[in-house]
Amino acid sequence: MMSGRVKVILVLSLAFNIAVLGTVAFGWIQRAGLREMIPVEESRNHIKRRSRHLAKRIGLPDEKARHFERIMHASSEETLELRKRLGDAREELMSLLWQEEPDSNRVMEKVEEIAVLQGEMEKLLVSRLLDTHSILDREERAKFLRFIGRRMGPPHHRKHIRPRERHPKENGGRL
Repeated sequence: MMSGRVKVILVLSLAFNIAVLGTVAFGWIQRAGLREMIPVEESRNHIKRRSRHLAKRIGLPDEKARHFERIMHASSEETLELRKRLGDAREELMSLLWQEEPDSNRVMEKVEEIAVLQGEMEKLLVSRLLDTHSILDREERAKFLRFIGRRMGPPHHRKHIRPRERHPKENGGRL
């Protein structure tokens, strides 16, 4: 027979495990449902807000800021579609990985698909960045690229985007 103390410990252990599993399941359900809960219009507005904030952050005058917003917003539909496809592909990858015996060929095909989608996203972003060159002067472009670079680069390189001697502001205006 089990002693009373062992029974209490087993019941507490069972309750703790159920609580942990419940928390994990709740988080998973919340994250899975989040994508459907964010309306596309809200995502578009988010892109506009971020573009406006960025234009203000680099000090663009009103007219340039509006033009900058239009450039950044021009590919928002494509960006949203790519993000959705990328999210779907990542979900499919996780489903494959959760299988009892994952098919490594299917997993690697899904990884390739994700890599292609990420490449498309990168090309779209860089295309938008190149489009901004037409409206930004040298100083605005340098601020913009430093700002973007801090967010795009790896964490250990975010403070040093370009070699010091190449920053126009820090080297007498030379690129």
